[in-house]
Amino acid sequence: MNTQIFYDDLKIAFRQIAEENHLLDEVFALKSAALTTEEAIGMPGRKDFPLMKGKEKLLQTTYKEAKGQAFTDMPGNWSCTLKEILDAPIENNFDRAMLIASLNAVCAHLGICARTVHCKNNEPEECAADYIAYLKKKYPSAAKVGLIGLQPSLLQTLSEHYETRAVDLDPDTIGTTKCGVMIEDSEQMAEDMIRWADLILCTGSTVVNGTLVTILDMAEKAGTELVFFGTSIAGMAALKGLNHFCPKSK
Repeated sequence: MNTQIFYDDLKIAFRQIAEENHLLDEVFALKSAALTTEEAIGMPGRKDFPLMKGKEKLLQTTYKEAKGQAFTDMPGNWSCTLKEILDAPIENNFDRAMLIASLNAVCAHLGICARTVHCKNNEPEECAADYIAYLKKKYPSAAKVGLIGLQPSLLQTLSEHYETRAVDLDPDTIGTTKCGVMIEDSEQMAEDMIRWADLILCTGSTVVNGTLVTILDMAEKAGTELVFFGTSIAGMAALKGLNHFCPKSK
C-alpha cells in the first residue's frame, strides 16, 4: 500500500471515531510535550536504551485524563484541538508523531486501546522475560526470530532462546554487535530478515517514522507473522487488528 494512502485512511478512521463520539466540536485542546529521559523511562539498570541516547524523544499527548505517546526524532510542544490535528497535512515525522500520539490518547480515553504509556525503571527487563513466555505459548514452533528496532533487553533475551537477527536505522548502531547479535541496516536487510525469520518482533515507532507500510507489505509477501511492541502503535494496532504485545506499559 502507498504510505500516503495508509495515513490518509488512518485519519479517516480516526475522524470517524471522533464524529461518533462527538469530539470534533470540542474546543478542549490536546496538549503535547517531549518527555525528558527520566520522565519517559525512569532510571533503568542498563543504559543502552535508545531513549537514553538522546537522538529520539518520547512525545506525550494528553487528552482529558488520558495519555498517548509517540517515539520520534522530531519532537515538539504544541496545543490544538482534535479537529485541527485531523485537518493538518502529514508531511514529516513530526506530523506523524502528532497524529499518532493524539490517536493513542483519544483511543485510550475512549477505551479502544490500552498500553499507551511507556514502562519505567526495571520494567523493560521484566518485559523481556514476559515476552519469551508469550512467544513460547503463542508461537511454539518459532525457531528464528527477527527484531526490527533495537530494544536491548528484548534482544538479549531473544538471543538466549532463539536464533536471532536484528535490524535498526541508527547509523551508530548498525554494524555493532549487541548481545552476540550483529545489528544490520534496516534499509538494506529488513526484507531479507523477514523472509528468513519464522517470526518478527517490530518496534511500534515504525508507525511514526513512516516505515510501517513497507514492513507490513514485506511480511505479507513473505508470509511472516509480525508482533509489535512499544506504546507508539497501541491505537493503530487496535484499529487495524495488528498483533501488539507490550506487557509492562500502562
